[in-house]
Amino acid sequence: MTLAMPSVPALIALVLKLLMIGYVLRAPSQNRTTKLFLVLLVVFSIQNLIEFLGLNEFARANYDHAELYGRAYFAMVIPFLAILLHLSLRLSYDPPVVSRLDRYAYVLYLPAIGLVALLLGDHLITGFRPFQYSILRVPGRLYFLFETYASVYMLAAVSSLVYGARSARAAFPRTRNRLWLYALLPIALLVVYLVIANHFGWTRLTSTFYLPLAITLFLGITTYATHQYRLFDIEFYFPWSKARKRKTAFYERIRATIAEIADLKSLSDMLRLLAGALQCQVALIGGPRPVMALVDGQTVNARSNLSLSEFPREALDSVDHIVVANEIADRFPELHALMKRHKVGAIVPFNSHSSTAAHWMLLGEHFSDQVYTPLDFKVVETLFDRIGERFLDNLLLLRSQLAEANDELRNYQRRLGLAWGEIESLRKNLTVTEQDNRLLRDEKANLKRQSFRVVQGGLPSAIESGEKTLEQYLAESEREIVRAALRDCRGNKAKTARLLGVQLRTLHYLIQRHDLERDEVT
Repeated sequence: MTLAMPSVPALIALVLKLLMIGYVLRAPSQNRTTKLFLVLLVVFSIQNLIEFLGLNEFARANYDHAELYGRAYFAMVIPFLAILLHLSLRLSYDPPVVSRLDRYAYVLYLPAIGLVALLLGDHLITGFRPFQYSILRVPGRLYFLFETYASVYMLAAVSSLVYGARSARAAFPRTRNRLWLYALLPIALLVVYLVIANHFGWTRLTSTFYLPLAITLFLGITTYATHQYRLFDIEFYFPWSKARKRKTAFYERIRATIAEIADLKSLSDMLRLLAGALQCQVALIGGPRPVMALVDGQTVNARSNLSLSEFPREALDSVDHIVVANEIADRFPELHALMKRHKVGAIVPFNSHSSTAAHWMLLGEHFSDQVYTPLDFKVVETLFDRIGERFLDNLLLLRSQLAEANDELRNYQRRLGLAWGEIESLRKNLTVTEQDNRLLRDEKANLKRQSFRVVQGGLPSAIESGEKTLEQYLAESEREIVRAALRDCRGNKAKTARLLGVQLRTLHYLIQRHDLERDEVT
């Protein structure tokens, strides 16, 4: 089969769509939206195939199968509009609305089913006639239903995307809706023009050449917008746009933060500076306790709300690269659910492979309000690299201080060992000294016992006569005891008083009482 020139645009569009289908099948993001988009691609690819085969025959004036090609072409256009509107609604509204929309999505396809059924007869399209190497439909009496359907569905798709581009709460959905809107506008304008041109017989622009190119451009942009997590903001490239002013101020703030990090003395100051630059909460986990910083004017959530600082440490051990919550919903649903529960927008690891120096910086859910384009991430990653260098510098300093502390500790251990040896020697000497002291005390006690003379006394052998009273007996015993003590102390009264355990005045009284002055002299 030879290739005719009028069919080249359709062939190019078909090849590009097949490449897009291959990309979509290999894309990591696989959810209901991407699956619906894949159906859209398949429908368009079948339409392009029909278009290519038909144009290749029509260019050779072969219109034998014109009716088949024409009705098959319209049979693909009709569901395309329904799928397009369904996708636009899914992209434009928040998840709660989308879940309700999915339950009633079949309503969107009922008109499409009815129009495809009308294609089997002559009410919608009566037939087809040759027109400039192509064919032109001959409208039936109900053809206005198709025109109304196409206009309403296209207008509804554009309106929903305009709503999403302006009203979406997060920056990423707004950017995706803008890309879809800018890609869809050429097709919408072309379809509106063709509907009007068919009524007035204008033939300057035809769907044979322009529509495949417009649809291919639309699919190329929407494939990127549907399957990429980091989308460029087309408004940034408009010098007068608010997005450009906002992004320029954000980039300047990040550069200023990078310059200030080197002069900061504490970790808390660095986190506060980072929170102000990114306009989101920041928490650092990995040390003895989490350190957290808030944006100026922001207050801590109520205790019932989970905060960044309560994110479980064990879930962070497997994070070794920057993780953004909006990018992992399909690949890591458990981690994504955990990040959403704790209001974490992104996780940035530092030294994650170290068992002792691993840290993770947790950024609040508002992180993606500022950072969502490839250029945003490039600028912010420069900031994270600088913070990582600061962590590394501090780590090297801590390692140096730790090495010095270890040297001092070993020195103290050596000195402590010597001190223990000296203490052990002193203990041995003390033991010997105590033994010698004990011996000396024993010898002294023996000497004292030897120096004392036992005073013979006691009761008389018999007390029968009553010659002496008890007082006389006691006085005689007392006299003998004092005289013996004076004799043993060689008349030293002070020593005798100490020996007897009495005062010196009492001893003088006893000497006088018992008339011992003479014995003392002798």
